[in-house]
Amino acid sequence: MKFSRFLKVTLLAALSLSLMAATVHSAEKPRTPSAPTARDPRDVAREALARWKMTLTITDQQTSAFESVMIDSYRRMAQAKASAAGDKAKLREAVVGVFKEREGALARVLTPEQMKLYQQYVYHGASYALSLADQSGK
Repeated sequence: MKFSRFLKVTLLAALSLSLMAATVHSAEKPRTPSAPTARDPRDVAREALARWKMTLTITDQQTSAFESVMIDSYRRMAQAKASAAGDKAKLREAVVGVFKEREGALARVLTPEQMKLYQQYVYHGASYALSLADQSGK
């Protein structure tokens, strides 16, 4: 009888600690006006560079310029999200502008073949996302 009570208390304590640890681990970084998103644009740009490097066969000479364009793009998106303050139409308009600017900047960095491949992947992903949004809205 005492053993089962001890076992129950131990299991309850372990469960409580694991839930508390999961909550602390999943907590976002605090948001500030200078960094409105939880993720730093430089980190997001590095991840994007890693994904695109193999797909587009980005050369070492293009790497720093590509990463710079992406950092600027993600920084502007974070600012647009903060300034939109929940207004989806305003956010959409700002993000479309950022994407157009990014595409123009990347066209100066990438070769025409790389740019064509980039556009194919981006537009395919965007059309897929829009189709999912349309399905969920029905």
